[in-house]
Amino acid sequence: MNVGLQQVLDESALSRAQIAERAGLHRATVYRAAEGSTDLRIDTLEELALACGMEVAFSYRPASVPAAADAGRVMLDADSLDPTSAEVMTWIERLRRYAGENPLRIAEEAGRYSSLLHRQGAVNMVGDFTPERLASAGYAIGKNWALSGAVALEAMEAELPADVVSVMWVSDPLAVSRLLSDSGRVARRGASSANLILATPTFTTLTGMVPLDGLRLVAPVQAVIDCAGLQGPTRDAAFDVARTW
Repeated sequence: MNVGLQQVLDESALSRAQIAERAGLHRATVYRAAEGSTDLRIDTLEELALACGMEVAFSYRPASVPAAADAGRVMLDADSLDPTSAEVMTWIERLRRYAGENPLRIAEEAGRYSSLLHRQGAVNMVGDFTPERLASAGYAIGKNWALSGAVALEAMEAELPADVVSVMWVSDPLAVSRLLSDSGRVARRGASSANLILATPTFTTLTGMVPLDGLRLVAPVQAVIDCAGLQGPTRDAAFDVARTW
């Protein structure tokens, strides 16, 4: 059974005061933990879990950190973007260690660590999604959106194999997935058959967006970072284009 701390506390037969006493913690800490409004040290998590008759087990998963892509954009578009958070600054330092000053390596590492294949909240879809159909859904939702992946690569005149993935950045991925239900279906996250990923943009994602024939395309650098995280033929097609810049 894999449950979160809030569920452990909510389902415990003990009161918050009893849990705090058993864990040797202040009662306010337990209340904040139950609300999810505080960051806890590992030893505190362990004491809370044990007080409720549970133990903590940690696991690992592939990285998908939006700040990694933000850091890559800041490094590669330094004239137009500034870091806005300590997390982005931390990722800039990491990318310098991982990639040095090589622009292609920076894009590759930024994409790898922000991969949409593993992004929490992203929606994967399988279907027949033309750029015009995606644009129609974007305009219908009435919020900021832009296309990346296969659509952006095609605009950059890349040679695309059949299994390249399209990306749509949009503020409400679930709402757009419902609008696109006439053209395809939702797939599980990480499904190899998915050919469209809907994801929420960050503060850098739509910077430098390019309008083209009724479409909105992310900046070429953003498209390369996005495609780098998708791996396989999508990544290869993006880097074939990037090497010509």
